[in-house]
Amino acid sequence: MLGHSAGGLLTLDYAMSRHRQPDLVVLNAPAVDAVVPAWKRRASPILAGLVPTLTLANPINPDQIFNDPAFVAGYLADPLLEPRTTVRLGAHLLSTMDRVGASLDRFSAPCLLTHGEDDTLVPPKTSDVLARLPNVERRLYPGVRHASLQEPVGGMILDDIVAWIRTMTDH
Repeated sequence: MLGHSAGGLLTLDYAMSRHRQPDLVVLNAPAVDAVVPAWKRRASPILAGLVPTLTLANPINPDQIFNDPAFVAGYLADPLLEPRTTVRLGAHLLSTMDRVGASLDRFSAPCLLTHGEDDTLVPPKTSDVLARLPNVERRLYPGVRHASLQEPVGGMILDDIVAWIRTMTDH
C-alpha cells in the first residue's frame, strides 16, 4: 500500500485499523502532522459540525511542491486543481493526525518512508517519529521538495521503492 502526503496519513490510519493489514507500506512525505494554529485545531470540529461544506483557501504555494517551474506552471493550469478545502475535510485530517500520532506504537507493517529534504509543505522532521520505529526504513532525498515522485529524481526514487519491495518480497 502506498500513500503520499494526506494519502500517507490515511494509509497509516488504515494500517493501524482492524481491517486487513497491508503486507508492505510505502509512505511518501506522509502528512502525520501539520503546523496549524491552535485556534484552528479547536475550531475545526465545531465548524465541521455547523457548516461542513464551508470551504477555505489552501495556503499552499506551488513552489513548495515542485522544484521545476514547468511543473509549477502545469499545476497552476490544471483545471482539476481545487485551491480550497472544506472544513469537514480539514477537521477529519486533523483528527486523523491526532489519532495516528497517539497510536503509532500499533504500526507494525514493514514500511519504506521516502521524504524530500527540501519539503517545506510536510517537513521531514514530521516523519522523525516514524523513522524511530523498528519496522520503518526512512530515506531522505537532498534537494527534493514535496512532490518527490514528480521531481527530476522521481524516477530514481521510484526505482528505490521498487527495489525495496522486491527485497521485502524475496524472503
